[in-house]
Amino acid sequence: MKKSFKIFAAILTVSLALPFAGCGNSSESSASSSSESSQTATTADAETTAASSAKIPEVLTSLHSIDTENGNEFAGTWKIVEGVGSKLDSFVFEFNGDKEACLIIDNVGYIGTYSLEETDGKKTFKTQLLFGLDGVYTYEFSSDKSSVTLTNTDHNSTTKMKKVENVSCIPEPEANPTIDEKLLGAWQSSEGDTVYFDKCGIMYSDSYGVQFTFSKYSAKDSTVTSTYKMKQETTDTYSYSVSGDTLKLNDYEYNKISVDELA
Repeated sequence: MKKSFKIFAAILTVSLALPFAGCGNSSESSASSSSESSQTATTADAETTAASSAKIPEVLTSLHSIDTENGNEFAGTWKIVEGVGSKLDSFVFEFNGDKEACLIIDNVGYIGTYSLEETDGKKTFKTQLLFGLDGVYTYEFSSDKSSVTLTNTDHNSTTKMKKVENVSCIPEPEANPTIDEKLLGAWQSSEGDTVYFDKCGIMYSDSYGVQFTFSKYSAKDSTVTSTYKMKQETTDTYSYSVSGDTLKLNDYEYNKISVDELA
């Protein structure tokens, strides 16, 4: 399948098109970001729609899920509203409560890491992500935990995030998708690429544990048609054939794996 470079290029294009503040955050850039924060904060829920839980099976909703009950205090979905990164208003950031951090644009996610550490009584938040957040930060939550201010320990610049609710990167499946039962299930290439086809009409792909995509799909006449959104709707087509436990997708070979191996 191999569309990871295409998606990476698209993410890079989206990011470079946005004039975000640099690392040397000045009072002037902070003031400019602050003046726009009210707009970015209020549009977070309007720009994202949750997929219907009645139509999306648990095998899909459990992927990159957030443990809000047992996870740490960053567990949840956040949007940058002030300071460094505030112009990246197409992104939301998900922290799963353990160590996985995801930068998400609509149906596409980039996977990174985060951790909470304490040294000499000083608590820090450390994350590695493609855009918006990267480095070591001290942090302070609001009293109701609905927002957090991060201060980069290297250059003292600040980023404020606000928690957002009802965000899903899984698109709403079509009412009556065309499904080929031979495709259903989880598959993995020898290089570590994985793809999953669900009977509800949702396809999940993971490129080497770095990028993932949820898309609507249909399968007909040995062709998979996959549609996902990342700022704009994109449709990809793949030729396929299935022989026993082997799937050929655009001439790349995948072997059947258990659904549990997707996690």
